[in-house]
Amino acid sequence: MLVAAAAAGYAAVARTQPTHPTLAVRDSYLLVSVEAPPAWIERHRPTITWEGREVRLPVAFRYRFTGPRGPDWGAVPEEARQALTIQGVEVPVRTSPPTPCRVSNEPALGLIPEQGGPREVALSVAAWVSVGPLDRPSVSPARASNQTLASGEDVAKSVAQLIAAGQVIDVGSAP
Repeated sequence: MLVAAAAAGYAAVARTQPTHPTLAVRDSYLLVSVEAPPAWIERHRPTITWEGREVRLPVAFRYRFTGPRGPDWGAVPEEARQALTIQGVEVPVRTSPPTPCRVSNEPALGLIPEQGGPREVALSVAAWVSVGPLDRPSVSPARASNQTLASGEDVAKSVAQLIAAGQVIDVGSAP
């Protein structure tokens, strides 16, 4: 009788467990890289102001992925405004000395493996915004279709490097 009860209990629990691994998305990252010759980067030192302090680029923003929607962020659609948008708030990109620069969304999505639970595949996702001189073209969608996977791997590696260097900004609901 005890064995039958244990078997029935195990069967009830086993039915609630997924038979295939489930997918969990942990965090969403926004990689803000500087795509320019080293001399341009050193001469212009692109920065943003975050929570009252100046932050030198590159940097990664991290948002805990909850619910059906991820964060609202990327480059401001009008490139002439030279700004990021983080949770609907414009964050200007500045250079010193002031010079016009390109701030643009790039068509790449990085997938970052995370530690999952039993029967769970966990990952984080990373989007990419680049900052650079005005004459640096953004990645065209035609070129990106052939390079999206490779670019996504580069984005994931860049985010991992920024995490290791402590250049990650945790974002709540607003800056």
